[in-house]
Amino acid sequence: MAVAAALPDDASIQEACTARSLCAQLAVSPRDKHNADQRNKPKPSLPSERAFRRHLVAPLGCNIRLGTAGGQLVAAILILGAQAAPTALLAEAQTDRMWIAMAQEQVVLVDEHDAPRGLMEKIEAHEKGLLHRAFSAYVIRQRSGETELLLQLRARTKYHFGGLWTNTCCGHPRDGETPVQAGERRLPEEMNIRCALRPIGSFVYRATSDNGLIEHEFDHALLGMFDDELPAPNPEEVDAVRWISLSALDAELAQTPERYTPWFGFGYAKLRQALRDG
Repeated sequence: MAVAAALPDDASIQEACTARSLCAQLAVSPRDKHNADQRNKPKPSLPSERAFRRHLVAPLGCNIRLGTAGGQLVAAILILGAQAAPTALLAEAQTDRMWIAMAQEQVVLVDEHDAPRGLMEKIEAHEKGLLHRAFSAYVIRQRSGETELLLQLRARTKYHFGGLWTNTCCGHPRDGETPVQAGERRLPEEMNIRCALRPIGSFVYRATSDNGLIEHEFDHALLGMFDDELPAPNPEEVDAVRWISLSALDAELAQTPERYTPWFGFGYAKLRQALRDG
């Protein structure tokens, strides 16, 4: 499918965005093309065109055309070739919704002591590698005298570190929200379970994903109990879940640590210490 060189009109944008699921429609920040009045308008909490092209369009092998519709700059992602592999990937991942959600979410920037330093759009903080507040929840149960941990396999379509095993749930507290409150909010959204959480320590780490996004977090480790079978998680967040005994997990981490996210081991050490301390 060819992409028009000129900016399309509203009608062609709308047509492109509905035809055979070969494109996705997203609102993106307008480029600053005009005068000081334009620049002084409040910045929308949506992704920049630069970030949009870098992290969504380029990896999927798409072309893009821009135009105005409904008073906003609209991007129509046109997949090259009706049967191209990126088409299925885009449809499966529902990347448009994920990208908008990321753009609308803000993280709390902190210093090395977890003191707040302001707010920033989530994607921008990960592009710049700025230290921000996060939580990692570790939910356990007892079976046959052994402690088991509920793991999740991050969806391969996640914006970074997809397809890796990790702790039960991760996320970012909102402004004015404690890590425990954030964890108890995200558990049902992501894993479809509810349980009380308590803090068991914190750690700071920095890691760069394959797509160049940087995780630099002041991460609060949280512990919870959930004495039940496997939950049915949100498929947009999680590809698989499993209970694993801590002894079996120790063996896996020793043999294949690359199967786990870079932050997992830090929080797991906090879990082990909390269990030893009782």
